[in-house]
Amino acid sequence: MSYTSSNNSEEPEHKLLKTCAAYTTENMKKEAMEKCGWLTKLGGKVKSWKRRWFVLKNGELRYYKSQGDVARKAQGHIPLDGMCKIARSNGAHTFELVTTKKIYYLTADSSSTLEEWIQVLQNVLRRYNTQPMFEQTGQEAAIKGWINKVKHGHSKKCWCVLVGKTFAYFKDKGDKVNFS
Repeated sequence: MSYTSSNNSEEPEHKLLKTCAAYTTENMKKEAMEKCGWLTKLGGKVKSWKRRWFVLKNGELRYYKSQGDVARKAQGHIPLDGMCKIARSNGAHTFELVTTKKIYYLTADSSSTLEEWIQVLQNVLRRYNTQPMFEQTGQEAAIKGWINKVKHGHSKKCWCVLVGKTFAYFKDKGDKVNFS
């Protein structure tokens, strides 16, 4: 990999590797991945705001009518995956969870609670986005092994994986984040 000394002209590969280094497995283990508390959710069919007890655990966000209902079946859940996005919304202490199928509007009681929920949700989504693609899809690799990748006249040995129609390559066999 070659790049000039100017920070503005770094190749995308170098930027990606610098970015990914910040999200190592060790760093992610230290980040909060669970939270529970009250949020107000905008209803789906009937557009009214309902106060619900939310529980984020094991990468799943479930909600209940009350804190005491946690032992029972959840009122519903919001699917979190690598495609999910978080956006701040209009209104005091409101944010959106954008999934592939629906946009959920959630409001916290205070700005500090809002920030806590957004931070923990971002931690969970970051974990999904840095998981190996074959863990996200549940598919087995059709083929994997070492190849020599040539870019700009330079050759590198890379660990490659073909999952479905996606071909990804990594610096080492045990790496979790692919590079270009």
